[in-house]
Amino acid sequence: MVSALLSACIVLYILAFPSSVLAATVSITSIPSDLTALTSFTLSASASGLIPNAPYFAKIRLGVSITSLTKGQTFNSSNDSPNDWLSDTDSYSLFSQIITDGFGNWSGDAIGRPSESSSVGDNYVVLRLRRTDNSTNYDSSGVLVHVSPAPTSMPTPTPTPTNTPTSTVAPSQTVTPLTVVATSTLTITSTRMVTSTPIVSGKIISTNVVEDPVILGVEDREEDILESSSTGKTNDKTNQTKSFIIALLFISAGIGLFAIASLLTKVDICKRKEKK
Repeated sequence: MVSALLSACIVLYILAFPSSVLAATVSITSIPSDLTALTSFTLSASASGLIPNAPYFAKIRLGVSITSLTKGQTFNSSNDSPNDWLSDTDSYSLFSQIITDGFGNWSGDAIGRPSESSSVGDNYVVLRLRRTDNSTNYDSSGVLVHVSPAPTSMPTPTPTPTNTPTSTVAPSQTVTPLTVVATSTLTITSTRMVTSTPIVSGKIISTNVVEDPVILGVEDREEDILESSSTGKTNDKTNQTKSFIIALLFISAGIGLFAIASLLTKVDICKRKEKK
């Protein structure tokens, strides 16, 4: 009778508190074998025998010994920086939570990284789940990994300032307007360097060098010089031809007048002889 009553009590206890009877297990199912300090990695894990539909904090732990796992950091995207990366000593309330299913099981991923102070070489990684309403911890078995040092960043070279030469502006000179009466006409048809004081209509621009002077009868095209020179030569030849023709005409007219005068003289002499 007593044994039957005891068996009934055990059955009722198992039905009422199944998680207390079934051993909870946490396992890391996948993790990279080579890790680098301050470089994130993702591990996959699973758990069973936990309280159904219950929240648990999840923490990644790392160290050279199973009894000293304080060099791991766990990432929680729900926290603002700098609390997104949590060290082993941070409050559990800052860590992300997982929720078991109706049978007390869970599987999923967690993100972590070795801390800057982690030891180079072989280390153990453990995933810990903790009940959110008490201090009961459930740890996985340690998985052996290799940790490499954090990559050293190359120092950024400091740019050397370049001295930019400062241009010096010469002081402006006051040009006094000068009215000049030109005594001759000078024709310049291109830009020239003039080393004497030019006769300028209205103003003297410079006493030594003049660029683009505004001189009486100037046209700024160099090819006009050749055209003007050619035209001048042609005009000179034409004028010489005209003068020669005019001279011939005057000579011919003189000869004609002389001939007429001689003829008239002869006629007059003849008439005088006839009268006598």
